[in-house]
Amino acid sequence: MANLKNNYNNYLEKIEIGKLIQTIRESKNIMANSLCYGICSASTLSKIENGDRLTDYLTLNALFERLGVKVDSFEMLLDEKDYMHFNQRNEINKKIEHGEYDKAINLLNEYEKTLGKDMSNLHEQFILLKTSQIYKNTNAKDKSLIFDLLQQAINCTVKDYQKKLNDKSLLSENELECILELVDDYYSLMEKEIKYDLLITYCQFSKGRYGRIYDIYFKIAEKYTYLLYDLKKYKKAIFENKNSFLLLLLDLWENKTIFLLLLNKST
Repeated sequence: MANLKNNYNNYLEKIEIGKLIQTIRESKNIMANSLCYGICSASTLSKIENGDRLTDYLTLNALFERLGVKVDSFEMLLDEKDYMHFNQRNEINKKIEHGEYDKAINLLNEYEKTLGKDMSNLHEQFILLKTSQIYKNTNAKDKSLIFDLLQQAINCTVKDYQKKLNDKSLLSENELECILELVDDYYSLMEKEIKYDLLITYCQFSKGRYGRIYDIYFKIAEKYTYLLYDLKKYKKAIFENKNSFLLLLLDLWENKTIFLLLLNKST
């Protein structure tokens, strides 16, 4: 682990990660306040960009996601403590994915304890989101509790998500995941259509303005397609959104059946 930490310091010296953030931000004409809103203060971002302050993986991840940059290749930036938290988050995600919810809860509790004074709003957002996902699969009847958890998770970094979507403010993959889970589970079909329209419009703008294509966009488009099918709005699903991310679903084999059904209904 000492070698990992040395690699971390050497890597920082070589590529100046803060300068990379600043270069990408300025190349996309993104203001510092817009990038760091809800993640850290503008003064903290300035210190990161100037190389005067190191930060943890979650903060780097959120900043790079808002910039539209994949951060998988930046795993070597982790110091010993952050590497432990990184592995804890991965294990929590695996347990939830495999339906081992009791183990996931235990790991979340351990994660919260080991964070101690290092707890930040991003760590809190992760804990709230994962707790809501566990409760959704184990205590689905208590929808108000799950709704509150998701709302709290979003509020950790975005106080009014609908305004942020309308204003085309920068959002990370994790923030969009929180919003999608909230919209998908706790609104009527008609309300969902309005909010999915908003999400799709945001996706289109982000791709055109910043060249950002998040993995979550495919999930949004898929759910939106099925929603329009349920609402019997077949033409809208196929034709009115032909310039949106919905057509990317054509590349996914599992969605060809629903596409063909929509096409048949719209003719």
